[in-house]
Amino acid sequence: MDNFESTLKEMWATRPPRIPKDQGGNAFLGGVCEGIGARYQIDPTIVRIIFVITTLTFGGGLALYLAMWLVMPRFGMPKSPWDSINANKAALNPTELKERSTGWWLVVGVIFFGMSFTAGSEGGFFFSGLFTAALFFAGWYLLHQRLPNPPEGLLVTDHAEATTVTADFSSLTPAEGYPHPDGGRPSPPSWDPLGTVPELWSLPDPEEPAPTPPKKQGNAWGWVLGVGAIVAALAYGTFGVSTNFSDEGMGDVTYTMSTEESLKDVTHEMGTLTVDFSELPRLDQDHEITVTSDMGEIEIIPPTDVRTVFDCETDLGDENCPPVVNDDIEGKTLTVHVHNSMGEIFVRS
Repeated sequence: MDNFESTLKEMWATRPPRIPKDQGGNAFLGGVCEGIGARYQIDPTIVRIIFVITTLTFGGGLALYLAMWLVMPRFGMPKSPWDSINANKAALNPTELKERSTGWWLVVGVIFFGMSFTAGSEGGFFFSGLFTAALFFAGWYLLHQRLPNPPEGLLVTDHAEATTVTADFSSLTPAEGYPHPDGGRPSPPSWDPLGTVPELWSLPDPEEPAPTPPKKQGNAWGWVLGVGAIVAALAYGTFGVSTNFSDEGMGDVTYTMSTEESLKDVTHEMGTLTVDFSELPRLDQDHEITVTSDMGEIEIIPPTDVRTVFDCETDLGDENCPPVVNDDIEGKTLTVHVHNSMGEIFVRS
C-alpha cells in the first residue's frame, strides 16, 4: 500500500507540463496532449486520438481534457491555472494572473460537462464518465511504470532520479519571465525583446503603473469563451436564467460608475466582472447598490473621495473586502452589497 501511495505521489509530482502552440508545441488547443507526449515520449497524435475516441464512445473525454488543462502548468512555469486560482492574487505576476483567468473558465467547463454526466446518470452517462476516468488513470499508471523519471529539461522541479531518456526541448520557449527548465536563460519580457539587460528583467513593465495590480486582460482562449456561451445559452433555455444586462452578461466586463446618476445594481452571469468607482465624486445623498455574479471573479475599484461600506459574500470562493473604505471622509455613504455564487470577490486597496 505504501508503495502504491508513493507511486501516486510520484506520478503527480512528475505530471506533464502543457506545451501550447505559442511556446513551440504543435498543439490544437491547450497543449495537454503535447505535454503528455513529451513527458512519456510517445506520439501526441495517439493521445489526441484517445481523447476523441473516449469522448465519442464512453463520454467524459472533454471534461477530462479541461480538468487536465486546469492542473497542468505551462512549460517552464511552476504554477498551474488551479494553483494560480488558489494563490494570493496580490502575489501573482502578470503571467500567473492570465493563467488564473484561464483557470476560472476551465472550472466552469469542468463543472458543466461533469454535471452533464450526473444529470444523465439514469441513462448510463454517469458511469461512462467514471469509466473514462478509470481508463485514463490506468493508462497514466502504465505510462509512469514505463517511464517513471521525466526527460531532463522538461519539468521545472528537479527530480532526484536520473533518466536515461534523451530529448531536446531547446526549441521550446518558457513562459514569459521564467527560465528554461534545462537551465538556460529566462525568456525576455516584452519591454526587452532582444534580451539586452537580463539583470533588470525582475522590474515591472514601465508601461504599467507599479502600485496597482495589472489591468484585466481579455481571455485569449476564444474556444473557452465559446464553451461559456454554450453554457449560458443552455442555462437560459433550460432554467430561464436572465440578467439585467443580457448583452454583457458573459465574459470580462467592466462597469464604470463615475457619477451619482450612474450608480445602479449590476448582475453578471459568467466571467470577470470589474466595477470601477474610482472617479466617483462626493455624493449628495446616501446610495445602496448590489453587485452579483453567478460564476467568475468580481473586482471592485473603490472611490477615492467617498466613504464606502462593503457587504461581501461568496458561496464558493474567497472574499477580500474591507468593511469600510475612506472611513475618515465626511459626507454621504455608498453601501455596496456584493454576492458571488462561485468565485473570488476582491476590492483593490
